[in-house]
Formats: sequence, structure tokens, C-alpha cells
Amino acid sequence: MQPSKYRQLFKELRQQILDAVFTAGNPFPSESALAREKGLTRNTVHRAYLELRRQGLVEGNPGEPPRLTRRAVRRKIGLVVRGTSYSEFFQPIVGEISMLAQRKGYSILFGNTAADNPVRLARDAKALAQNLVDCGASGVILQPFEFVRNSTELNAAMLAVFAAAEVPVVLIDYDAVQPPGRTACDLVGINNFQAGWRLADHLLAAGARQIDFVLRPDCAWSVHGRLDGVRAAVARAGMPPVRVLSAAPDDSAALRRHLRKGRPDAFVCGNDTLAAQVKQTLENAGLKIPDDILLAGFDDVQIAALLTPPLTTIHQPCREIGAKAFSLLLRRMRNPQSSALEVFLPAPLVVRASTCRPRTG
Repeated sequence: MQPSKYRQLFKELRQQILDAVFTAGNPFPSESALAREKGLTRNTVHRAYLELRRQGLVEGNPGEPPRLTRRAVRRKIGLVVRGTSYSEFFQPIVGEISMLAQRKGYSILFGNTAADNPVRLARDAKALAQNLVDCGASGVILQPFEFVRNSTELNAAMLAVFAAAEVPVVLIDYDAVQPPGRTACDLVGINNFQAGWRLADHLLAAGARQIDFVLRPDCAWSVHGRLDGVRAAVARAGMPPVRVLSAAPDDSAALRRHLRKGRPDAFVCGNDTLAAQVKQTLENAGLKIPDDILLAGFDDVQIAALLTPPLTTIHQPCREIGAKAFSLLLRRMRNPQSSALEVFLPAPLVVRASTCRPRTG
């Protein structure tokens, strides 16, 4: 269904506000002047101006040429990254987005919720999205929820709020729906399937036959993509199927039970932090890395290089992800009807001592 004429005009004017066509020194034309220019009725222009007023972009008395509000002049971008203060992976992403936004004259509206109760989390997530809309976010960069059982519903609820307000969204790291499904949002991250395959190939070349995978319950779809890549590489090599352990990071008993079923040659963990916790449990059980078990992770956060032995991992190009997400959001705000893009950035394998057994003889 085609949008009404007043709605089309509203979108055009809102985009011109985002592009700084209208400034304090370049006010809006009167309703009658704009109606003549566009070949529309004055009532159509009046309704479009009313919608701009309703969204807090312009002010002034009805019938008079509207003026930009402070909210419209101060261009804003919403940034929702759950638990930013606890995630080393997302800190450089947030830093890069903030720097680029400042250069382009945008301010950042930060959104975060740390509620752990599913009902409260659902309420807070929708309220957070609505608050970003009410505060005048021109677009939003969003890390979808993970590590909660109702993450799919939470992500859908937030995206619905933004869609209703016609606020474009760019997702970082992973999509908000289960693969192979895709939302209509742009997405920036790495090809997790290929990364998992590359890591498994390295372990197989290092002599591993039985490769097991450790992940957290209710983890992101990106981690499942890594698992799929490991499985595919192992299957192609004709090795035993990958066994999967889904356990909380502090559940060392689950890992010990897994080991009693048969010790693998290598563990791949969903991220580096989880790998560090697995390493501690293995060493407490009297196993040495890499002599007894090879160990690898994902993300290449700081702890990976500081472990003893240092951890083999997949490097995440965090700053590049932030920069690309910001550029895609600007593109989406200027061209709301453009097709959704899925951008995968290079993610090299970083080989360290945790997967390199010393040569004998």
C-alpha cells in the first residue's frame, strides 16, 4: 500500500532535517508556499507539519512556518549495547562509533538494560526503545540481546518500536532472528561459519581428532554459526562428530562430567572469556595445555594474549565493525528504502601456544 501524500511529505521533510537542509538560518516555507511548490493541498502540508511537531522536530503555532527545535538541530543516534561496561569486545566498537558521531555532528544516546528477570527485561527493553524514539534518535545501532531465554522476543519487541517510529536500525555482531532468517536491518560482523571452519582446520592440522565445543546457554546466534563451521570442517575431514557442552561459565562440574565421557584432543570455546574459565577447570583437573588438550577461543580480547600459555583465537576487527556500522546507519538514514546489507569483515586466525605442542625428538 502506498503511503498517503502527507506521510510521503513528512518523510521527505524529516530526511531534509537529517541532512541539515533546514537550519536556523533556513526556515521552513509557509504551508501555502510549500503546497504550491509541491503541487499539494494546504491541508496535506498542514498534516505533514503536524507530524513533525508531534515528533518534536519543529515548533511554532499552527499555520505559521515551523522552526526547528533544539532536538532537531542536535542530531542524535541511539546506541544499544547490553552490558557495555562489562564487555571488552564492545568497548572499542562503542569508542569508534562515538568518535565518528562527534566528527559528523551527532550526539550519542546510550541505552543499556541489565535486568535479569524476563518480565522486567521485556518491559525495560521496550521502554528503552521507546525512550530513544522519544528523545529524537535519528537512527539506532543495536547489539541484539543474548544469554536470556526470551532473547528472540525481546529483540523483536525493540525492533517493532523502532519500525513503528520509522527509525532505521543497524545490527552489530549478529542478527536478531535465528538463521537462516534475516531481519530487514543492516548487519555488520564477521562470517562466524568461516571463522569456525578456519579454527577447526588449524586444530586438525595440529593433530586433533576429537574436537569438542563449549558454549553458554542461550548464547548469540553468532556462536552457533561458529559451532556450525567447526562441525562442517570436522565432518569434511572424516573425524568423529563434534560433541557440544552447553554450560554456564562457572559450572566447572559440568565440564568435569563431560571429560569423564571421554577426553577430547581439543576444546573450542564460544569466546575467549569462556576459554579462560575452561582452562582453569582443566588445569585444576591436572591437565596441561597444550600437552594434554589443545584450547582455542574467539574474539581476541586482551586476556587471550595474557593467559599462560597464550590462547589461539579468532581476531574480531572491533573498531572496523564500529566504523562500518556508523557508515551504514548514515546510509540508511539518507536512503530508508535501500536494500538491507550484510557486511562481513576479515577475521584472521591468531595462532598462539595453546594449540602448538612442542616437538619431540
